[in-house]
Amino acid sequence: MLCRSLFFILLSLFLGACTFEISPYPRSTPNVYLLSQINNAKKVSVGSIEGPGKYFDPCRFSASVRTLDKSPFEDYIRSALISELKSANLYDENSNKVISGKVVTISGDTLPPASWTLAVKFDHGGSPNTGTFLIEDEYTFASSAYWATACMASAQAFSPAVQAYLAKLYTDPIFVSFMQK
Repeated sequence: MLCRSLFFILLSLFLGACTFEISPYPRSTPNVYLLSQINNAKKVSVGSIEGPGKYFDPCRFSASVRTLDKSPFEDYIRSALISELKSANLYDENSNKVISGKVVTISGDTLPPASWTLAVKFDHGGSPNTGTFLIEDEYTFASSAYWATACMASAQAFSPAVQAYLAKLYTDPIFVSFMQK
């Protein structure tokens, strides 16, 4: 009985120590193209994207999915946004036109249908009726019954989830209007 208890304690410590890391954000060429297609777009700055400061997502109660540099998920999204704006030549950190945001949801689910759900309420300093807008997206991905494979798939799916999320942002009429003013 003591050996079995010790085995389960060691097993839970081993499983709890597993971490699956999200790779650095790869700029999305289709997203940069979407930005470049916004007629008369002006350069903008990106303010803070506030959030819970969560830098990992529990995965099946036995592992975690986190960013490579242990930065919060909201910083990952902010950096991805800046990267693509820079690639489209639409970023100026000194611009008076600033877009910022507050995370509503960032959560991963590895049980089928596996998905990342991202929602950020953006603010561009306009009027209360037109200055804030919510972008939500659910990105689904293939998962597995085996916890390690499922957690790895979750980590690998986060970058594409952010790419899909930003594509939705770039085609939002309020965002497009903000970029044109």
